[in-house]
Amino acid sequence: MQLVLGHLLTGQADVLAHGLDVDGPGRTPPRKERRAKPSGRAKGKQKGAPGTALRWREEDELDDRRDRYPEGACGCGQDLAEAVDLGVVDRYQQHEIPLVSVSVVQYDQHAVACSCGKVHTAARPDGAGGGRIEYGPNLRAYAVYLLVVHFVPVHRVAEILTSLTGAEPSAGFVHSLLRRAARALHTCDFAIRTLITLAFAVCADETPLKVGPATPAEGKKEAKGYLHVACTGLYTHFLLGDRSMKTFRQTVLADLEPGAVTVHDRYHTYDSTQLGDLDHQLCLAHVLRDLAGAAELAAVAGRAPLPDVSGGGRGRHVSASRYGPEAMASSMNRRTRSFTSSDGTVTDHASSGWCW
Repeated sequence: MQLVLGHLLTGQADVLAHGLDVDGPGRTPPRKERRAKPSGRAKGKQKGAPGTALRWREEDELDDRRDRYPEGACGCGQDLAEAVDLGVVDRYQQHEIPLVSVSVVQYDQHAVACSCGKVHTAARPDGAGGGRIEYGPNLRAYAVYLLVVHFVPVHRVAEILTSLTGAEPSAGFVHSLLRRAARALHTCDFAIRTLITLAFAVCADETPLKVGPATPAEGKKEAKGYLHVACTGLYTHFLLGDRSMKTFRQTVLADLEPGAVTVHDRYHTYDSTQLGDLDHQLCLAHVLRDLAGAAELAAVAGRAPLPDVSGGGRGRHVSASRYGPEAMASSMNRRTRSFTSSDGTVTDHASSGWCW
């Protein structure tokens, strides 16, 4: 049993200590290149699958309708413009986007004087800044869409805008739109963050991104940032930073009420008391993966296999996130347990608020 618990508590380091290969039990083997076997299905759309083909639009659904007549002269020499119309003999519908080309519009704001003597000046159009000349809100939104949704590099966004619209924004201007968009979405960001803090259970994670300075910080091997995610079943909040406590204190976790449950992986910063008095639940995907690895480790060592606990674990997580603290307390009584590792030391998870 100590071998299995040691695997769960100390992870891969303990596996290596027992002389097992890195790709041994508990780890996903490398993918083998192989030719896929024929599935027996016909190519293309499968029977019963939803289709995406264009459908014929009715008269009231059309955006425009154009009549086309033969042009030129008949073989007899008569002009077809004077020919008798015999009615429509062919109908064709085309889905098309308009040709996009940048247009320059000058807005002249007039001032008027009321009979009472008060002077009124017309406001600039929506989205206009304080300068004399600038790009409009539609072009700016298109640039931000390419940057944020499709992760297109800044200089390529500038090239795309030039190729498709004729506008010639600089890379510096395109990059500045990120900050302007962040300011415009500040209220929305605050609303999403607030709604997440009202949840009983919040899932948190962080993933590396190749953003920021090209030179690594002191003591670091790589120059990379981290995208911090906090989410519920309805809302997701993103924050760009690093893995320091300073960034973690800026995440939604620092705003959660005492007793809220945070679901996360084993990264130690999540357990810090600087984030508040929180209850912690280890991500069950990690738990199930560890139990599967521990079962394989026990089989290699000739021990009895572990029982299947996957169903119960998932059920408790559903109770925690969907039904709140009362349902969770009735199903698992929010028990904490202590485990003995392979070296004989006791790990007490009750002191750190872990829920098992």
